[in-house]
Amino acid sequence: MMVTADIVKGLETLQQKFSSQGAAPFTQAHRVPADPAGRATDAEFDAMTAGQRLDYARSFDQRQFTGPRDPRT
Repeated sequence: MMVTADIVKGLETLQQKFSSQGAAPFTQAHRVPADPAGRATDAEFDAMTAGQRLDYARSFDQRQFTGPRDPRT
């Protein structure tokens, strides 16, 4: 059999499909979201005083931290 570039390419495609079992290749794209504007780095946060940290935390939406309300209150 005469081996050509097209035959090799076809065999490599088959090999890739069998080894991945048809799944899409994994990438790291979109895995870690980019820091939105206004976020402090760890170094900047560590350099803040307690009051500055409180003011910084208050500048963001805090509704995510509210739990279920006590029906007795």
